[in-house]
Amino acid sequence: MEPILEINLDLIKALNKDATPSEINQLVYLAKQYNLDPLKKEIYCLKFAGKPAAFLVSRDGFLTIANREPNFDGMESDVIYDGDVLLRRGDGSIEIKYGENHFKFQKNQIKGAFCNVYRKDRSKATSMIAPLVDYNKPNNMWSGFTSAMIMKVAESMAIKRSFALSGINSTEEVDPDPTGEEGMAGAIQAPKVVPPELDEKYPKLTIEQVDHIRSVLKDRKELEDEFLGKCTNKYRLVDKEYPKLSKIEEVKREDYKAGLKWIEDNIKAMNN
Repeated sequence: MEPILEINLDLIKALNKDATPSEINQLVYLAKQYNLDPLKKEIYCLKFAGKPAAFLVSRDGFLTIANREPNFDGMESDVIYDGDVLLRRGDGSIEIKYGENHFKFQKNQIKGAFCNVYRKDRSKATSMIAPLVDYNKPNNMWSGFTSAMIMKVAESMAIKRSFALSGINSTEEVDPDPTGEEGMAGAIQAPKVVPPELDEKYPKLTIEQVDHIRSVLKDRKELEDEFLGKCTNKYRLVDKEYPKLSKIEEVKREDYKAGLKWIEDNIKAMNN
């Protein structure tokens, strides 16, 4: 495997400010070893204050590695829904028989995903099953794109095992913030999770209420940001666990009437 020709060390250091010199060196070594580009986030460093760095590879990074391997002979993967039946073929690969729920594509019916990786120099496939219960995380990516996320886990795990890739983990396998602390060195920011009991205590807006507020705002981004900031500050005073609200869908239902009036009053003031 040919290493990448050039690595911009200064830019890598800038993207991984909290990483130690030895961790930067290890990141560069792994990038060269697997011919992955850190600037495209094919490989990157995840670090929290006082914790050793983890070196993560995206699913696309794993696909890049696989596609460069001369013995790579393709792969197949799918999401497993409740009612699907999995069978083992003679070559060790997994075959799926779809149940009645599969093509309804309901998130609450997802049980996991599987992936088969084939090599030209082996008679047996490398197969991995990723149960959703083991990897699901209470954040926007997993709640919004559950099927895509769990399939990325299965694909990354299968490629990693098939080609004996060491020293790296897949992005989706690792908890982005096991400590709840900030201070990551890397290109992504660890999300803070709102405990379920707080979401029940302060239910979010309905779809209709979100649409109504958006129609009143009329793409006034600066006003939307100020409104979200006020809502964030209110709940941080009450419950420290609440992260910064970043979109209208996260606003709490009890703030609907007061929030709508605040927006309308500010729009009137801006138009006068």
